[in-house]
Amino acid sequence: MTFTQARLARQARLFGAGAMQEIAEKEVSIVGASRNGGASALLLAHTGFMRFRLIDPDIVETHNLNAGVAFTQKDIGRLKVEVVKERLLSLDPSIECEVYPFAVQDARAQAALDASDIIVDATDNIPAKKFLNAKVSASHVKGKKQKLLSLGSGAFVKDGRILQLGAQAALYEEGGACLMCGPLDEEERTNLSPVSFVAVNVMASLLGLQLLLSSLVGYDREASEKYNFILYDCLGQRVITLNRAARKDCEYCGVRIKE
Repeated sequence: MTFTQARLARQARLFGAGAMQEIAEKEVSIVGASRNGGASALLLAHTGFMRFRLIDPDIVETHNLNAGVAFTQKDIGRLKVEVVKERLLSLDPSIECEVYPFAVQDARAQAALDASDIIVDATDNIPAKKFLNAKVSASHVKGKKQKLLSLGSGAFVKDGRILQLGAQAALYEEGGACLMCGPLDEEERTNLSPVSFVAVNVMASLLGLQLLLSSLVGYDREASEKYNFILYDCLGQRVITLNRAARKDCEYCGVRIKE
């Protein structure tokens, strides 16, 4: 038995050898290696994902230390992607990890994205999300069927009051809603403003892992209970799950819907 097999032996009893092999073979690109992205990389690696590409041009700064779990004081000034790679390999030297210290729109990051089965959006800016959304939509048209997992954490503030503090994850895969047409509903309060708070950042990564494993392994629910969006409200201590469908009028996810 290899080190990796021994490390994951108890989990393999839950998922089965076939599912563990499928997880290990998936190519995962994580865009954004800080708050949500760093935690997501570590959780995915602990779960058995073995092939990573990390995309982020930034270095670790002091204010990053309160918001995530991937960095320590000695990492200040280093590239975030290099630090997260180091953490992954310290868990398991068999993990494969490539680093791309560039913005996601940079041509040098495109090969990483094109080769990926799963793209994790851990960014906090709309242009990057739109770029990833369009790229994954194009892959669906070409038959690659990439999955885009978008992570978010923060607060819902109205009239100066914090009404909700929590985390959310949305999974865009063929047949479901893309990131652009999943409505940000005022009543559901799913439009969270970013907050640098470690609890909600790690929670977003946990929710994302739940969605991803449910899609790949299907271990936690019946087909009739399928959902592609999950939000946890820390203040109200409640979970919101939604199954957002693709819209025919959407230029991204709607192109695969047959009349």
